Amino acid sequence: MPTKLALEFNARFVPPAKVAASFVEPNQFDDVASMNHNIIIGPRGSGKTTLLKMLTISALENWRAPGTDQKIREIEFNSAFIASDQVWSEQLANASTEEDEWGRAAFYTHTVLALINAIHEAANLGRKGSPDYLSHLAFQVDSELEATFVQMVAQGLRIDVPATTFLGLEVALRSYLGLMDPRNAKTRNLSAIPFSNTSDFFNSLSLILDVINGLIGQPHRRWGLLFDEIEIAPQHIGKLLFKSLRSFDPRFIIKMAFWPYMSELSKILQSSTIAKANHDYKVVSLSYAHKNDTDAFSATFAEHILRKLNVTRSEFHEIFGTSVFEKGRTRYSASTGATPQTAPDIFEELASKDPSFKAYYNSKRLGRKSRLTENESAALVRKVLPVVVMRNFYLQHWDKSSNDDLGRAKQRSRKSPSLYAGYPSIIQLADGNPRTLLILLTPLAKALEQARESNAKARLSVPLQNIAIETASSHVQSLLLATPVSLQGPLARKGLPGLVDVIGDRLAARLLGEHFDPDYVGSFMFDKSLPPTAEEAIGEALNAGAIIYVPETGVSPDSILEGLTNKRFRISYTLCPRYKLPLILGRQIALSNLLSEAAQEELFAER
Repeated sequence: MPTKLALEFNARFVPPAKVAASFVEPNQFDDVASMNHNIIIGPRGSGKTTLLKMLTISALENWRAPGTDQKIREIEFNSAFIASDQVWSEQLANASTEEDEWGRAAFYTHTVLALINAIHEAANLGRKGSPDYLSHLAFQVDSELEATFVQMVAQGLRIDVPATTFLGLEVALRSYLGLMDPRNAKTRNLSAIPFSNTSDFFNSLSLILDVINGLIGQPHRRWGLLFDEIEIAPQHIGKLLFKSLRSFDPRFIIKMAFWPYMSELSKILQSSTIAKANHDYKVVSLSYAHKNDTDAFSATFAEHILRKLNVTRSEFHEIFGTSVFEKGRTRYSASTGATPQTAPDIFEELASKDPSFKAYYNSKRLGRKSRLTENESAALVRKVLPVVVMRNFYLQHWDKSSNDDLGRAKQRSRKSPSLYAGYPSIIQLADGNPRTLLILLTPLAKALEQARESNAKARLSVPLQNIAIETASSHVQSLLLATPVSLQGPLARKGLPGLVDVIGDRLAARLLGEHFDPDYVGSFMFDKSLPPTAEEAIGEALNAGAIIYVPETGVSPDSILEGLTNKRFRISYTLCPRYKLPLILGRQIALSNLLSEAAQEELFAER
């Protein structure tokens, strides 16, 4: 019988219990599950919502991977997940003072409701009997104690409840949210809302803890407030929450999820009264500059998707085939053991049709009779192998009719993702992004499942992998298309996708140009000469996952970007097949210089 391999691509719409059932733990989970305040940053699809939801009781109760019992025992706080909401996000987006007040009240009410939900969840866990590894997050509340809690909270918040139960309190708070709906603008009365100002909000949260912690006899019990997609809130909400990291009730642990780039956040962080990273909170980044940082997680993720087909990691080379970037790295001499090495055959193949590379090949003595030490092999072969693979694949021959002494390259007319098929390239394309991994691997898992109904040894063909690669690339492109930005000059009508296309195409032009460069240029620095609109555009591409931040050596990736100037970036590996780029970082070039290389016809050209 066929197995069910369908997986949701967006944790926002998935209940925590179901999130747990398909959860693959990243290295960052321990940081997020710690008693520290956290700022979690990452592009779309990087797993921010999943990590936050995994701290809730309903998720932990359904997380049954090996070794999870001990991890759950080490989580020392209950969590309230505060999702983004259409009501308060629309209201907060409105610049008018009146709507701003309504939006703030809606945001506050959502937070209070989420805390009550978390208390209700912990009480339910205690009532039904919790497993030993979860018992520290549960507590016993009988009907009398429940009624006392609701009466005291309702009186403190100055709200009426239809019943003295957790459900009655939740219904009352929901009814206030209904009153705040923008569609009820004509009948709304702000004075009737209990959380219409900031002091009421924080006092109400503390009051709720005073009551529940006091009633269960645990006055110092800790509670987490998990704010998801806080980037949709305006500056004053972000500022309010950042201030709370330093001065709020110490029984609360606050965790907030952001995109990598937020211009308003940079302004907030400049205030001397705002909490500071590594002092008041810890930043957790879900973005990766180097593919080696993602290999273990991505392989585990792939194993998880393919688990119902009984495919293990040891079979990946057989199932996917081996990536061309991994094949033929060295040749060993059978007569002298493993020490003497020669360049792989592809070097000789490229030298036969690329005069520029032939000069490098000869000058470094990389012919068949040459023997290289390990250090020479690393510097002269392995370092340039990805560049050699790309040039050999895309450059068909040289046109000697060119006036240039070396001639002019004739490239393959079409872009083929087949270079990126095979393991490990197929998973490295995802940049460690869980949603991209799902987009890449779910259809492949389904195809393998179907093929194995008639052939138990079926593998995943390169054409099938090509389709998955193109789908993943198109997904990132769709995010860029949906993001409006303000650009000047020739790129104004091409928008954000056009800017990323120009960057990718210019890097490819350098890679596949007339002169072989062993020191590949694969990244760029955002320099001071670029206009402010360019920062906004690159920032939005960063949020979409089309551009990846590359911290300087010695700088922790777990940091908040306070502006982009003098920061280094690269094209997402997911988009590398679109631009004919290898999956390596390479050295950097100033972005202004890279853009200046683009001819006007390229800036205006349609893809």
